[in-house]
Amino acid sequence: MKNLILSIVFIVTIVTKTQAQALYAPITTTNYNIDGVAETSPSSLTTSSAIDGSNFVMHSMAYAALYSMSVGLPNSGLISSTTKTFQLQPYNQNNILYLLVSQVDSLVIVTPAPYNAISIIGMATEGVGTMNVTLRFTDNSTQVFNNISLPDWFTGTANILNGFGRTSRTTGVISTPASAPNLYTSDYNLTCTNRIKNLKSIKFNNVSTNGRICIMGASGASNAMVITNTFNPVTCQGGTNGSATVVTTGGTPPFTYTWSSTPAQFGNVLNNVPIGVYTYSLLDAGSCLTTNTIAVSASITTQPSIFVSSNGTAVCLGNTVAIAASGVNTYSWSNGSNSQLQIVTPSVNTVYNIIGYSAANCLLSGSISISVFPVPTVAISSVPPQLCINSNSFTIITTPNGGTLTGNNLVLAGFSPSLAGIGTYTFNYIFTSTDNCSASSNATTVVNALPGVSLNLNPPPLCNTSPNLNLTNFAQPTGGVFSGTGVSNSIFSPSVAGAGNFVIQYIYTDANNCSSSATSAIGVNTLAAPGFSIAKSFFCANSSNIFVTSSPSNGTYSGSGLSAAGLFNPATAGVGSHILSYSISSGPCSSYSNLTVTVSTCAGITENTLLKVALWPNPNAGLFNIEMERTGNLILYNNLGDVILRQDLNEGLNQINKHEIAYGLYFAVIHSGDQIIKKEIVIREQ
Repeated sequence: MKNLILSIVFIVTIVTKTQAQALYAPITTTNYNIDGVAETSPSSLTTSSAIDGSNFVMHSMAYAALYSMSVGLPNSGLISSTTKTFQLQPYNQNNILYLLVSQVDSLVIVTPAPYNAISIIGMATEGVGTMNVTLRFTDNSTQVFNNISLPDWFTGTANILNGFGRTSRTTGVISTPASAPNLYTSDYNLTCTNRIKNLKSIKFNNVSTNGRICIMGASGASNAMVITNTFNPVTCQGGTNGSATVVTTGGTPPFTYTWSSTPAQFGNVLNNVPIGVYTYSLLDAGSCLTTNTIAVSASITTQPSIFVSSNGTAVCLGNTVAIAASGVNTYSWSNGSNSQLQIVTPSVNTVYNIIGYSAANCLLSGSISISVFPVPTVAISSVPPQLCINSNSFTIITTPNGGTLTGNNLVLAGFSPSLAGIGTYTFNYIFTSTDNCSASSNATTVVNALPGVSLNLNPPPLCNTSPNLNLTNFAQPTGGVFSGTGVSNSIFSPSVAGAGNFVIQYIYTDANNCSSSATSAIGVNTLAAPGFSIAKSFFCANSSNIFVTSSPSNGTYSGSGLSAAGLFNPATAGVGSHILSYSISSGPCSSYSNLTVTVSTCAGITENTLLKVALWPNPNAGLFNIEMERTGNLILYNNLGDVILRQDLNEGLNQINKHEIAYGLYFAVIHSGDQIIKKEIVIREQ
């Protein structure tokens, strides 16, 4: 049976090749108008005309032998290819139908006969030729082929003969250009109607712009077309692997096939179809149409199972397994997948079934079983995510027992940050069950260095009166906490701390909650304010100079009118209020005391030589001043003798405010001890 199948395939292959060929046999024709082939020398004596503008003709091999050369047209005049044979006219008579531009002439068929196709042999000179070809039948009907191109004998391709040389009619010298000259064939397929008619002549009209037409013979194909139909059955229910074949021999190729399948198929073989009757149309090169049908039946056979494979039939819960199928074109798994290959993660023991259609539309099935084992629950605990290098050691706890704990700087399950050093440490615990399912758990801790902390208190020597000190200016890094005598938040107050030496502590905690501290000492000194006084605080511009009193000595005086020796000069100070200052220093501390004195022009002021009293301004609007050397009292009378005001007077400056009294003349009586001073006061209108 195997040998029989091989034989059938061989026969179909041979027939398929043959159907693309048509056999052309020589047609006996007359009416050639020139002898353009030399057979004896000189060529001018045996030819009637040159065939190009350079006075060249063709020659036979016998002619070339006279010159000891082996080129030329065959002496027999027989020229053949695989499918075509032409018989040239004898070389001692007219053997070329030679047409100049616009010239028309015909080859006459000696014995008219029907043909499927005609082929002529020839060439053009002086460039590519163009011609209109008319086939005339014995009933005088015609079939016309316009603008047929005939290649130049030196420049064309697809020749039937080439390299046969040429000779000059005048000199007889043979020229043998490489691969030239050439003879070409030109084919003409007859219509279905014309194939049954007898062909009697072939007319040629040279419509070239320059080319000269040389026709040297004709051949005809008249073999009848034979059609053979075969089919291969469908092998499964609903299958589509049926096929049909049309083998065509004879006729006029090429053939065009169109099948009634859905979708339509083209070519002599119909593939991959279901059971049914199929119509084909066959169109040959002459537009002859043949229509026929082929019935494709069934021969149902047992179908194989789908081959299903996987990279494992047992898997731990949560893991994946790849399953794949082959041998079909479509895939429909029981879990809904439509892929050939799928990655599955079964949670229980599972059977995966699949159905699919083969290339022949045959429904196939298959399955595979996957077993699922539980994965152990593994935990690793008691590992802090962040540690300081001075943190306590700890023991790692793992469950279940029996696994493997790994990690750097572990002593059994214990870890010491100070021994491990600064860095990141990862611990891994792996446990494998009796089903060979493994699970792991990881934990990571980071051992951090303690922060570098500094506190360098180097301010200038401080006194208890010195400004508060911002401790953040002396600590690195910032953001820590200060503590110590006189410290509030980050401020050290000398006045709060008082005199003495103190230790300030600075504690800094970084982002990893690791802390370091630093301490620094600071000292505070103290100095009391000096004593500083003056006999009186009010002076007229012409008052006598006066010394101030100060203690301790060796201090420094400053202020308007106050000399370095402590002498106050009212005239030098000038009119107005002045602040007099006395400062002392001891080591880093300094202290001072101030006095305020007033210098006046004393306009309108009367002074008693025994009791120094000054009253100004005068006149006034009810507001005036009385400067006393010692305490006393004031009685203010109007010009009727009525008491307007009684007021005690202090040593120094006293301000009298009686702005609500009417304007006029008043009398001020000032008592001090046993002395009485009377002064007139003018109250003017406000």
